[in-house]
Amino acid sequence: MRSLCAFTKILNKTSHLIKSNLLQTLIPSLIKTSSSCGNYSSSLKKENFIFNTQLITNKFSIKNYSTTLISKNISETTANITLNPVQYKVWTSQQVCSLLCVTKGEGGAGLPVEKVKPLYAGFDGTLLGIIVYDLKVEKRDTRPFLEKRQQLTWLTRQYFPTFPLNLICDVVDWVDNLFQTRLYHLWSNEQIKEQLCKSVKLTLEEAEKLCHLSLTSLVNDINEFGLEKTLKQLEITQKNIALESLKYYLNWINNISKLTVPIIKAQSFIGPVFEFRQSIPYQNNENNILEVGQVLLNNMIFKQRKENERFQKLLVNFANFGFGKTRFGVQFLDLWKMYLEENLELKKSLIGRYGQELITKLTNTELIYIDVSQKSFSKESFEYLQNMVPKNDTSYFVVIDEYTTFCSSDKGGTILENMYKAWIDCIFSIQLLENVVGVCVCGKGAFLDLFDKSELLYKRPPTECFAVQLHCLDRDNLDELFTKVIPKVKTLLEEDGSYEFYLNEMLEETAGIPFLVTKVINLLLLNQDSYKSKKDFLTVFDLMQIDTPERILFPHYSSDERFSRNIYTFLMFISFIQPKLKLNMNFTKEHFNIREIEGLEQLKVVDLSTLAVALNCYITSVDDHHVKLIFPRRTIRKQVETNTSFSIQTFVKPIPKFLSKGDTFELLIDSFIIWKAKIGYYQSQTFSEMFPFLIDTKLKNKLCCDLIGKKILKENAFDNWKDIYNNFEKYKNKVNFLNSASFGSDKFICLEKDLWWCIQDKNKTEFNFTELFAEITNLKVLPLLDVHIVFTVFYRCKVNLTKKLYQGRDKIQRIDENSKSDNNIIEVPNNVTVVIVDKVEVEKFIDESNYKALVELSSVKPIFI
Repeated sequence: MRSLCAFTKILNKTSHLIKSNLLQTLIPSLIKTSSSCGNYSSSLKKENFIFNTQLITNKFSIKNYSTTLISKNISETTANITLNPVQYKVWTSQQVCSLLCVTKGEGGAGLPVEKVKPLYAGFDGTLLGIIVYDLKVEKRDTRPFLEKRQQLTWLTRQYFPTFPLNLICDVVDWVDNLFQTRLYHLWSNEQIKEQLCKSVKLTLEEAEKLCHLSLTSLVNDINEFGLEKTLKQLEITQKNIALESLKYYLNWINNISKLTVPIIKAQSFIGPVFEFRQSIPYQNNENNILEVGQVLLNNMIFKQRKENERFQKLLVNFANFGFGKTRFGVQFLDLWKMYLEENLELKKSLIGRYGQELITKLTNTELIYIDVSQKSFSKESFEYLQNMVPKNDTSYFVVIDEYTTFCSSDKGGTILENMYKAWIDCIFSIQLLENVVGVCVCGKGAFLDLFDKSELLYKRPPTECFAVQLHCLDRDNLDELFTKVIPKVKTLLEEDGSYEFYLNEMLEETAGIPFLVTKVINLLLLNQDSYKSKKDFLTVFDLMQIDTPERILFPHYSSDERFSRNIYTFLMFISFIQPKLKLNMNFTKEHFNIREIEGLEQLKVVDLSTLAVALNCYITSVDDHHVKLIFPRRTIRKQVETNTSFSIQTFVKPIPKFLSKGDTFELLIDSFIIWKAKIGYYQSQTFSEMFPFLIDTKLKNKLCCDLIGKKILKENAFDNWKDIYNNFEKYKNKVNFLNSASFGSDKFICLEKDLWWCIQDKNKTEFNFTELFAEITNLKVLPLLDVHIVFTVFYRCKVNLTKKLYQGRDKIQRIDENSKSDNNIIEVPNNVTVVIVDKVEVEKFIDESNYKALVELSSVKPIFI
């Protein structure tokens, strides 16, 4: 039980139930039934792998549920279904809870419906698997079950602290009985033999002969060929066993492999709860807390004054999958209380502005959480939602989750039309209730803000809308996670001298996306006792890739796959060198063919946030006016490998909106360098294979690396270089951009401590020898650092020189000058190799179509809207 013990230290007293419909989309692809039930260790490995990569809950990742009921529970019994015990991990909460109500002889616990109802909050097969694991995997504990029961009950209660103790005891007893009588694919040969003697009444001799057969294979044969044919085949292979015994044997197998359950539909209207005092950072959301709090306080004021209903604001959270939309919505009220306690001066200011009464009222507000993913888009569902708020004097904050899924269930209108209809016909009436301080709509792609921004002019929104901008985790957040959750891993990495390197790798692999960070932390937590070195810890990124499927296209905003992927790849290409983008950047059909994106075809203008989320990009706020497109390394790898000949030609019109004035040539060259280096890295190519102009340099045989863009904003070039040299690991394999006011190259790529690739871009229509002289002169400070420089200058024009590559102490001379004066001769420093890449080489490097687009783009000024 070591893994559970370690994990419960983190859980403390927090309820950790996983929302079943989310996990069901992730687990089935990994679940495989054991082909050899007789080999207990073999099947156990598969169980353990699934557990390590899928089952562990985490307080800062998945939607977690309490059992605090807001309104009366409802239940009804429907038709029977048959459950497969082998697939218990994908049983829904409804199926598990219904089985608990079945008699013990039929595989249940014989519990009454009323007692089981709290488990409908999310007790599904995934959590059942956790208990099975800790109940039976640790074979070293040979004590009888009754002796272990107290400890197992205590451990199980750490997952469900709000459940009654007697219910937890019943669940633990039931899981033990389920293992003993139904989970045959986990049994060892000895356990099978015991069952054959006890349940089938076979002799010990017969049981010993049959216990080595695969029960899973026999069940598959029975399901495919029937009992009679399976019996005939078994009779041939087991001639020494009486036919009557074989009949009993097969009937027993057939019976234990099926669980007939009358499904009991029950509903618990609940609100997810989280731990706050010792909470693990999930987002940098301090600004969001204050902003949302002020939105709700203003809503309350407008209701007090009976002012225009349109002044009410609807909160909408439409971020991409795994960003914590639901978490922020349901966590807000507790975060708000904490925020006021920790910022007393701000609290006084808010009291002065809004009054003590309103501040107290918001502080005492209660949460109503409604998951509408399983509801049909209908008038009945609208009425159901409208009746969810109790008619009393308590103030409520309503969170409506999975709104996009709900609105996409009706095919009669477009998704935006359905979103609007649900807002007008249902949500608006909830907003207007006197005891509702605000409504928060959550759902990936729930673009209700489009109506408020008048981008759909024919649809007047009933109220204003406030879009909550969520943030990724940064390096400091990751460090705090290591400190609080996996201090042992942090210590090991620090002792190995690789902690900073690992944080950087983790940030690149996950891009700070909370869902992916969670995956890595869980894997490290579960493997911390077996991992010993940096190499071991790096393997979790491979496990994460297996565990987390790629999701490029978004089903609610679908389009031609090639069209979507082209724009997706373009946005990734831009993100390499322009991470900070304007929040209010808008695009028309002249920039992107918006009408190709089903669901957005009604828009005349689309903003960057909407476009990104619709195409399944992750986008995070940088500040109040800027956002950043983010891509996990594994996503970049997939896109780069499948788009090796990516062209910017079709994006000539939107590109100027993304790039800084006057930097178009430079930034696009930089992006192509990063793109080509990544291709080389994934294909194990050398720099000279991907960059032919480097063939006679010290980079010739060096393998390409996974380059990353990084900004440096210092004025003094030598200080920059010295900092890079003294902190090499911090800058390794990064494209380090210097401030334009600095002397020296525009960019430094530190490949080794004593080998740097320096790059200068010249967006000129004519070659200027004096400029080149000045650039090389600026490099003369570098011998002090004992670094060899491969200095590459990219020109958009033809360069008038005798050759294109110069080694240390070579002299560069203009071929059109007869004068031998110093002004026409450049001596290359001893530690520098100069590579000139002019028009011809640039065209070869990025290909002809991209070069034409580059020339066109370099001749126009960026457009900012």
